[in-house]
Amino acid sequence: MPGNNESFIRTFSGAICLISLGILYLVFNGSSLNNGYLIDSQNYITGRDFVNFWQYGIAAWQENPQTYYDPYWYNEHLDQLIPGLDYPDQLWSYPPHFMLMMAPFGLAGYNPALAAFTIVGLIVWWFVAIKPFHNKTAGLALLTTPFLVICLVSGQLSLFLAAFFVWLFRNIDARPILSGVLIALLTVKPHLGILIPLYLILTSRWLVFASAVSATLIFVGLSILIHGLEVWQAYFDMGLKYQSQILEGSTTLVDGLMPTALMNMVVGGAGSKLAIAVHLVFAFGAMCWFAFMVWKSNDHFIQFATLPVATFIMSPYMMAYDFLVLIWVMIMLAHRQSFNQFHKIVFRLMVILPVISVLMAHLAIPGSSLVPVLLAIWLWTSADMNSSDLKSPDDEKTTQFAG
Repeated sequence: MPGNNESFIRTFSGAICLISLGILYLVFNGSSLNNGYLIDSQNYITGRDFVNFWQYGIAAWQENPQTYYDPYWYNEHLDQLIPGLDYPDQLWSYPPHFMLMMAPFGLAGYNPALAAFTIVGLIVWWFVAIKPFHNKTAGLALLTTPFLVICLVSGQLSLFLAAFFVWLFRNIDARPILSGVLIALLTVKPHLGILIPLYLILTSRWLVFASAVSATLIFVGLSILIHGLEVWQAYFDMGLKYQSQILEGSTTLVDGLMPTALMNMVVGGAGSKLAIAVHLVFAFGAMCWFAFMVWKSNDHFIQFATLPVATFIMSPYMMAYDFLVLIWVMIMLAHRQSFNQFHKIVFRLMVILPVISVLMAHLAIPGSSLVPVLLAIWLWTSADMNSSDLKSPDDEKTTQFAG
């Protein structure tokens, strides 16, 4: 990596650490123990999203898991976790085959299940995304980024999904069948994989495509075989129907942690029709940009990096923790080219995007969704560089920092 890039990232890492510590303080300041659970400052059990994941694991072993999709029944069920506490409302919004993946965690109590989930996630992130760089500066940036901290305190699946994107970049051609299986697992968060079929078609990776389709059918078939069709009917009738409640009447903090064009317009006071129209413009532009970049570029990394960037611009529902993989994208770019002032500005804005987005939402100012667009422009200009200035992504040095 060029020395000026490493110096810039190392210097900025101090500010990153302070921001991440500030997030931890806001989450845990005023927390308390209740009935064996650590309750954070917003009355959620620590690892708030993992509470839902854990319930998927528990439901996997029960005869009528479809009842969990009923939001009224489910929230009364959550209230029983801590007697006397009106637990904040949650929804079951993942498809039924997610129960197959979470079933092992449902066999343990919440705290050991969360600990195992977190430790395994960090180990996977370390070996897949951090270790190949062999560089402390890169490791520090990937370990202290606010996106990772939000993943950890939320108990979010996105840590695994970010590692999945990195693994896929390095192994999609060497291990096409396994890559397809992993893509099939992504169907539990379908909005994150919306462009993957198009990517596979444009790059003629037919074996990966066939493996992904086959594995998806197998996962869905196993779900139906084990839990029946009723649970899928409940998912479509209630899970998807009530998912819109996440966007309706949510807090400024939640709105701010969704730096999408749709939510930007909502926090700015726009009506639903205008917000949707603006988002459609962003989504259409992102899809066209993605198709052009994949079709025209011969650079595997540039092609692949456009996949998560375009996906995050297109999706109307994308939480801040989902953006973790974009930090890896920028670290890869840091290895490939010397940063100019534009690159440094985008790097800073991208890393602190959760803070920017929440602050702008609090002030009812739209615009945080433009930060991923700036990263798209960065990739666009990088694709125009002479091939002699770029290192092949298949070269071992591409995945490692000098020193």
